[in-house]
Amino acid sequence: MCLSIERARYPCQWGSKGGSQDDGMARQRQAGGRGTEKGEDLSKQTVSARKQSQIQESHQVEVTMSKDIALKIGRAEYHLQELERETVAFLASSVALTAKKFNSEKGLYIYRFHVLKPPDELGLMAGDFIHNLRSALDHLAWELAIRNLGVGMVPERTVVFPIYNKQPKDKDWKRAVRQFSAEVQELIRQVQPYQKGVGWIHDDLWLLHDIWNCDKHRTIIAMMNLTAGSFVGARVHSYIDEDDMVWEIPPLAPPHDKGEPRVATHVIFEWGTYDRDLAKMTEGTADFKNGKWARTTSIAGLRKMYEYVTGDILPRLSELLA
Repeated sequence: MCLSIERARYPCQWGSKGGSQDDGMARQRQAGGRGTEKGEDLSKQTVSARKQSQIQESHQVEVTMSKDIALKIGRAEYHLQELERETVAFLASSVALTAKKFNSEKGLYIYRFHVLKPPDELGLMAGDFIHNLRSALDHLAWELAIRNLGVGMVPERTVVFPIYNKQPKDKDWKRAVRQFSAEVQELIRQVQPYQKGVGWIHDDLWLLHDIWNCDKHRTIIAMMNLTAGSFVGARVHSYIDEDDMVWEIPPLAPPHDKGEPRVATHVIFEWGTYDRDLAKMTEGTADFKNGKWARTTSIAGLRKMYEYVTGDILPRLSELLA
């Protein structure tokens, strides 16, 4: 059986910015109230992700690869852009000030905000993005194996792009890379997350692999993360009451925006938990929850994974397919 690989030159930035928004999500946004005027309270991380996307569009890098890999990368970019758009639209109407009163007993102003929960579709979009980006690496591994074995040879079905957070045993490593040339084996070894020591837990390649594994068994959960606005000369006490966020503010602490407090909102994605010992290495990247630490990332984090794969790993290994 002879396998042929169609090759072309594709830029690292694929996908379309077009497409319609999900009707169900649109209805949920409409039901969420007027929210903040003109979307002033959109998260900094989401805006930053959009800016990074614009910068990347103006600095495209051409990479030699097959049509299959390019399609997977293009689909990943499509889902990521769709996720960014839908998140911005959701956040624009996700929070509404519903009550304001002065509590004479406490001597505090009480503000109550109604907060919408992110729609399930955001987690599904994140999962679709992760799947296509991780699949692109496995497509690359398959093609590298074909190139090494030669025309007429079919790689083993177990050929994947190996990703390890701790150094594998010698026999396990040899079995994982035996279908690749020595040069490819060395390049794959160099990008392994375990090469960073305890820093593997922050490695974009490991996060991609970890989320991908979890998403195969349970849906990625999109959650709201709220930050209280800062006030001059006072500490704001905030807490969650059902679906509402409540702030208690001293009267001598004027808010920034014309006498009214402001709330910063952004969406985070959770896909599992770490135990306490492992969580000590997260350096603030995980939140304590129910006795364990939640494994979370943001849209900016997803964009960073995409840029690492398309801007570093794929260009280095795809050169061997030219």
